[in-house]
Amino acid sequence: MPSAIYNGTDFVPNFYVTTTPNMSGPTFTFDTTNCDNSVILNDNDTIKIITDKEVICTVSNVIVGNNTISFDVLNWASLSDNFVGNVLVYGKLVTDFRHINKNRIFAVGIGAIKHIDTLLSSALNRIDALEAQVADIYRRINS
Repeated sequence: MPSAIYNGTDFVPNFYVTTTPNMSGPTFTFDTTNCDNSVILNDNDTIKIITDKEVICTVSNVIVGNNTISFDVLNWASLSDNFVGNVLVYGKLVTDFRHINKNRIFAVGIGAIKHIDTLLSSALNRIDALEAQVADIYRRINS
């Protein structure tokens, strides 16, 4: 049902790790031990970091090491007050994020059930009419 699936832009929780960032200036380093091994972060990617509020930032100078990722946060001066204590590094922005419109799926499912109910009611009425005809034929034969 292609009409129930559409493309959009959203953040994918491909990091989803809580960490206390090791920050020196705009450089942000976090442990990736508990992250999916297929996590890929590139320069100019946009990521979501959640503290007491959501922080959307663009990264540069990405360095992937053994169990660590470090990067520079662009616009550091305006964002630096947000990175205090533990943070949740959520994931990066993707432009081909597939969404499912569950309301469309439910509508089609309910429509299909109604159609099946109509067909079943029609078939039951036809069976009742045929049983009445057969009963009438048996009555004529036996009389």
